[in-house]
Amino acid sequence: MVLPLVAVAGCGAEPAPPAETPTSPATTTTTTTTTSVVTTTTTAAFAAADNRDLAACADGSCEVFVESGDSLPNASGAGPVQITVDSGAVTIAHGSADGMSSSLSGYPGSAQQINNQTFLIVAIQDGRGVLRLSLA
Repeated sequence: MVLPLVAVAGCGAEPAPPAETPTSPATTTTTTTTTSVVTTTTTAAFAAADNRDLAACADGSCEVFVESGDSLPNASGAGPVQITVDSGAVTIAHGSADGMSSSLSGYPGSAQQINNQTFLIVAIQDGRGVLRLSLA
């Protein structure tokens, strides 16, 4: 007796997937940049070209140290001005022949004008100021 040979095909089984290859974790490279900034602070010397020579202002052009109680000539012909230095400000007071008076105060960098005379407040330090006078 001869037995028939029967071939049996696979019963719908799918082949096994290939084994996964382990992956290494992602690598991130971070670059850090440091910027240095050098700041130089320069403090100008507290100086006045004509020092305390208040008479140098008679021609309308000078740079002098002033203190409270000083009187400066005013080249505009309006008569002298009285100076007060207080609380970081310089006050310039002026009285005219007709009895009128004015008082102007300012801080470093500000300018005051009486007629054609300009008073620039350059600096203030320790109760003294530096004024630069010029004719406008």
